[in-house]
Amino acid sequence: MLIDIPAPMTATEEDAFFADFEQQLAVDDGEAAAAHLRAGRPIYTAEADTPAGHVIRTWPDQRRELVRFDADGSIVLVRALAT
Repeated sequence: MLIDIPAPMTATEEDAFFADFEQQLAVDDGEAAAAHLRAGRPIYTAEADTPAGHVIRTWPDQRRELVRFDADGSIVLVRALAT
């Protein structure tokens, strides 16, 4: 799934973007994530219990880590998670 994010967006444009994004998520078959993993790249997800401001990074070997992003965009490893 490829999404073009225009910036900056008006409130109306942002509402339309997120409506479209949520619709695409509803029909996501996971192929894009699988392709990233096959290519050796991690994927980033969240679960219902993922702390605010954090995401789960899953590596192709199925290692999982709780991470957050600093203001400069760098990834900070918080802790390893059970696989």
